[in-house]
Amino acid sequence: MSAQFKNSFNMIIAGVGGQGIMTLTHVLTSLCAQAGILVQSSIHKGGAQQLGSIHSVLRLYFQNDPDAKNYSTQMLDGDLDLILGLEPWETLRYARYFSEKTQVLSNSQSIGIETERYQSKKFMEPCEQLKSLKINLMLSDFSGEAEMRFMSKKMLNFVVAERAIIDKLIPFKKVDLEREFESRGYRVQNIIGGEKNV
Repeated sequence: MSAQFKNSFNMIIAGVGGQGIMTLTHVLTSLCAQAGILVQSSIHKGGAQQLGSIHSVLRLYFQNDPDAKNYSTQMLDGDLDLILGLEPWETLRYARYFSEKTQVLSNSQSIGIETERYQSKKFMEPCEQLKSLKINLMLSDFSGEAEMRFMSKKMLNFVVAERAIIDKLIPFKKVDLEREFESRGYRVQNIIGGEKNV
């Protein structure tokens, strides 16, 4: 196991309703249980609707700490190890938790702000804002990759988690991730030219 996984590990999954934050949280929690890693998790919904803000916090404990099960999922500013951002505006929302140790893996495809009060105001693009933070940033069009590989943006959560495993940002195996998604009714084989994943 990598040195980065020796003690506790703080992680946020951020996005909007409909992107599979809850599914991905349950998948990672299950993978932790199978690996014997104690995990505390909580899911926070900012809006009870599709496209409403949603995020989850996971705290993984790699040492046998008998008190860890009593710890909160809340973390201090600057204490985040990894954020999986399924939407760049939502990734930016948690910038106060970033520090030099934070790995930021974010989708570059944003979902526009639909509120009229913002129409006359100019915003710097969220990806440009993320780049300006001088952080450990990996920015990619994961929505486009999900659409290309699986003919469905509903596989965005899988594609982001898969990249995190490939880049060794989380201590799991791709085959186990695939199995967990398949057990929830997802088809994780590339189906270019085949049926859509729904």
